[in-house]
Amino acid sequence: MQLKKIFNGDKVIWLVTAFLAAISCLVVFSCSTSINTVFSHIFHLITGFILMIFISKTHYKYYTNGSILFYFFSVLLLFIIILKPVPEIDGIIDSRRWLKIFGFNFQPSELAKFSLVLLLSRNLTILDHKKMSFKQHFKYFYFPIVLVFLLIFKSNGSTALIILFSSFLILLLSEFSFKKLIKFYISNIFLIFLGIFILANFSQNSRVVTWKNRVNNYISGENNYQVNIAQKAIASGKWSALGPGKSIQKHVLPQASSDFIYAIIIEEYSIVGGFFILSLYVIFLLRIIKYALKIKLMFPYLLLVGLGILIVFQAFLNISVSLGIIPVTGQTLPLISKGGSSILITCFAIGIILNITSQFQNNLNYEED
Repeated sequence: MQLKKIFNGDKVIWLVTAFLAAISCLVVFSCSTSINTVFSHIFHLITGFILMIFISKTHYKYYTNGSILFYFFSVLLLFIIILKPVPEIDGIIDSRRWLKIFGFNFQPSELAKFSLVLLLSRNLTILDHKKMSFKQHFKYFYFPIVLVFLLIFKSNGSTALIILFSSFLILLLSEFSFKKLIKFYISNIFLIFLGIFILANFSQNSRVVTWKNRVNNYISGENNYQVNIAQKAIASGKWSALGPGKSIQKHVLPQASSDFIYAIIIEEYSIVGGFFILSLYVIFLLRIIKYALKIKLMFPYLLLVGLGILIVFQAFLNISVSLGIIPVTGQTLPLISKGGSSILITCFAIGIILNITSQFQNNLNYEED
C-alpha cells in the first residue's frame, strides 16, 4: 500500500523507466574510465527519480499556465547561450550548448523542447484555433516554434529538427487545419534548407562544420570514425555477446557512454540486449497510446502524446545512428546515456506522464472528475 502512495501512475511505465535506469548504470560503469563519472551519473539518476516521484504527484493542470513560465525561462537561457563567449568545456571547443548553473553544466535546448510541448498543448486547449486568422495562428503557435527552432538550430541541429517534428504532430493531433499546417511547414522547410546552405558555405562555426561533414559523409556513403567504430562494436557482439564490462571498442569509441551507448550495449549483451532495449521504448510508447486513445480532454491528451513522442523519437534517433541508418545526430539515449540535463528533463517529462495516467487509470470513462 505504501508503494502505491510513492509510485503514482501507470506501473508499467514505472517498470520500463526502472529497467532503463538499471541498464544505464551497468553500461555507463562499463564505459567509464573514472569512478567520478559513474557517481555523477548515479547522482543524476537518483535526483531524476526523486523529481519524477514529486512531479507524478503534482496535478497536470498546473502546467496550463505554468507552461508560459517554462517557455520564457528556456528562451531566456537560449539567448544567454547565444550571447555568451565561446568557452572550452572538457576539451570541447565551441560548447555553446551548455550553461554552468550552480556548478553543473546544463543544456537549455533540453528544457526548450520540453517547454514548447507544454506551451503548444496549453494554447491548443484554451484557444479556438479553428476560428483564428493566420496572424493569430502565427502569434500563438508558429512563432513559439520558429523562435525556439532558430535559437537552437545553429548549435544543435538535430534537437531543432526533433522540435519541428514533434510540434507538427501535436498540431496535427489537435485537429489543426491540415492545409494551413502543410503550408506553414513547407515554407519553413524551404527556409531551413536556405539557412543550411548559407551556414554550410559561409559559417566557420565548428558545430556547423561538424554537422556539414556528417551529412556529406552520410550522402557519400563514407561513415565517419565514430560510426565505423560503432559498427565494429555491433558486429563483434551481434550474435555472441562479449559480456558485461568486456567491450573492446569502448576504449576507442568517442562518446561511448552517451551518443553511441547502444552500440556498446549490443557488443556486451548481443542483439538480444539491443532488442530488449528497443522493446522497452516500444512498450513505453504503447502505454502512452493506450491512455491517449481514451482520454477525452484536450490538454492531458496533447501533453501525454507530445511528451511521449519527444522521448521515444529521440530514442529511435539514437539507435538509428548506432545502426548507421541516419547521420550522427548527437542525441542521447533517454535514461540510458550519460548526461545530467537529458536525464533530469526526461524524468520531469515522465513525471507529468505518470500524473496524467494516475488521473485517468481508475476512471472507466477516462474523463476528469
